[in-house]
Amino acid sequence: MYAVIHKKSPLGLPNRLTDEWGTQYDVYPTAEQAAMFQKIAWETLCAYNRDGVDCNSASSIKTDKKATVSIVPNPAETTFVLKGENIVKVEIFTMEGKQVYANSRYMNEKIELKNAGMYLIKIFDQNNNVLITEKVTKQ
Repeated sequence: MYAVIHKKSPLGLPNRLTDEWGTQYDVYPTAEQAAMFQKIAWETLCAYNRDGVDCNSASSIKTDKKATVSIVPNPAETTFVLKGENIVKVEIFTMEGKQVYANSRYMNEKIELKNAGMYLIKIFDQNNNVLITEKVTKQ
C-alpha cells in the first residue's frame, strides 16, 4: 500500500510500526522479514503496469529531502564511491536484509561488494540520522 500511495519503493522502511498515537505495536516482523515483504510488495507493484508508478525512477527512499548523495557508478562493475555532504556512516544490506558492509567513519573510499546483485545502502550523518536509503546494483 505504501508504494501505491507514495509512488516509491517501500524498501528500507522500519520493520516496527507505530499507531496514530506513536505507540509501537507489540507484534511485528523481524528486519529480515520486513525487507522480504517490502521486496515482494515492490516487485508485485512493478509487475502491474496500470498502477502509475515508474519503477525505474522511484528506486530510492529519501528520508531527508535536502540530502543529495550520489553513488558513482551505479550500476557498478567492481567498486563505487558515495559522493555527498555529511556522509559519516554507511551500512549496506542485501535485499533479504543481511548486512554485508558497515563503516562508521566513511571517508570517500571505494566500496567493493563481492557478489553481483541489488543492495540497499543506508547513509548516516554525524548525528546518526539516516540521510538517505538508496539502491545500488553490483554487476
